[in-house]
Amino acid sequence: MPQLKELEQIFSTNSGSPVFPMLANIYYQKKLYKYAVKICKLGLNKDPENLEGLYILAKTFLIQGEIGKAEQILKNILRMCPFHLHSSLLLLHVLETLNRNEKVLQTHAKKIHGFYPSNTKVQVYYKKYCNTVKTESKPKKNTKEVTSSHTLFNYNPKLATVTMYKLLCSQKKYRDALALLKILAKNPKHKKFSEKESKIIKVKLNRGS
Repeated sequence: MPQLKELEQIFSTNSGSPVFPMLANIYYQKKLYKYAVKICKLGLNKDPENLEGLYILAKTFLIQGEIGKAEQILKNILRMCPFHLHSSLLLLHVLETLNRNEKVLQTHAKKIHGFYPSNTKVQVYYKKYCNTVKTESKPKKNTKEVTSSHTLFNYNPKLATVTMYKLLCSQKKYRDALALLKILAKNPKHKKFSEKESKIIKVKLNRGS
């Protein structure tokens, strides 16, 4: 893990460097929130769709009491990437804080449960806002978990993007990343990228990463 000074040096040379979310996160952890916001804004000016940068900015706004700003950023992340687990959970927390309509909370809880049914925090929100009276349908849970990203990408190819691929890799979900690459490969624009990345992912899977 690069040290703070090293990251600061890289960032000072190039504010659009992909290291900016790491640097902002270190400032966040050190409670230097003004610096975290500044770094995120400079980095996002060059790379406006950087999901981790947007997420750290939302987290920082939230802790500074800028709840409305945090809400808008989190919604923007989920428009670009519906799978972003941390943003989904943080948005649910924000919606609760803002006393949003229970139907709104229910909609978000259902959506994230569809992606991550076995996540403990997701299950808590799902039980809280969605009437899970049908406890008999436990076998259905297994079906949902097996479905995972593979079926979702086939069902909705719009979710198969390079950004989604990078997110899955950052979460070490290499099997899902490989499934996504197979769909990306059908697009001539991403064919070379998919072939190259597939080899890298297969190596990681063989190593048991």
